[in-house]
Amino acid sequence: MTKSKVLFVCSHNAGRSQMAEAYLNARYGDRYAAYSAGNFPSSRMNAVTLRVMAEAGIPMDGYAPKPLDGFMADHFAVAARLCTCADPSLRLPAADRVIERLFPDPSEFYGSEEEKLRGFREVRDLIFAWVDETFGDADG
Repeated sequence: MTKSKVLFVCSHNAGRSQMAEAYLNARYGDRYAAYSAGNFPSSRMNAVTLRVMAEAGIPMDGYAPKPLDGFMADHFAVAARLCTCADPSLRLPAADRVIERLFPDPSEFYGSEEEKLRGFREVRDLIFAWVDETFGDADG
């Protein structure tokens, strides 16, 4: 069975798009091959992203921010923009379907460490629920 390729795009590729990629691969990896990229990728993963994903039982070993340019020659079943900073006017790789599903930027949360963790967890849980709703049905 050929897996459908899905690309999640966000500005820095250090939080939301990485969460979506890792969760889709972990939960539905039998049907999908997920990737993520950023228009302006960070130099490293957000440490809080790593922590909240580990709490959910999804290790992020081997994940790193990647530039969108590296995927422009590929074709995807779905390309999904997950933030307003992934400007719709910016080109995406070829895709059968483009989805725009915006999530809050967890890196902009302020407050105590616990408040930041709470915000990252909320975004993670929103992304997980959306991935389940969007990709979890039998038809894909």
